[in-house]
Amino acid sequence: MKEAAKTDLLKFEQAAQKALSKKRYEHTLAVARLSGELAEVYGADVTAAKAAGLLHDIAKEIPADVQFTILKESGIINDTSLLANPNVYHGITAFLTVPKWFSVTDEDVLNAIRYHTTGRRGMSLLEKIVYVADVVSYDRTYKEAEELRERAFSDLNGVLLYAQRFTIKKLVKQSLPIAFDSIDCYNELCEQLSAANK
Repeated sequence: MKEAAKTDLLKFEQAAQKALSKKRYEHTLAVARLSGELAEVYGADVTAAKAAGLLHDIAKEIPADVQFTILKESGIINDTSLLANPNVYHGITAFLTVPKWFSVTDEDVLNAIRYHTTGRRGMSLLEKIVYVADVVSYDRTYKEAEELRERAFSDLNGVLLYAQRFTIKKLVKQSLPIAFDSIDCYNELCEQLSAANK
């Protein structure tokens, strides 16, 4: 994110602190930190990774009905399964509002924010980093979190596939629709794994 300097990161951090609860803000800082660390390891733009991490949940606490209206009025949603699951609204809402609120125009950063809950086929390195950093961030305390966090530094795609599998199982168990992007992401990762094992 060539246009983002340290002052931009500070601005994003302050905005996140103002927009989010204490717990969500601490999560945001944890995601930004891990995103930056993973970016260093994989050769991605560290500033872009931190920026996307700081902004990925910026719309998380906007009321769901307000987000629904924003998404419906945007005209960019052609997957009705997205509209049926309020848990994924915030990524797309942030994708739509961050350019207006912060003048962020970096397409890779915006897509990393947009797809951090669903994934998609053809994810960029930055998109994968932010997705994985969100799933295994330093504030996560579920049983496999630490092991997956360590693994993320050497097997980003493996952790991404694990996360997609877990999310899809969870959605099925809760009888919630699965976004087409998530299915495409999962299928692509399986295809890549199958090709690598041949």
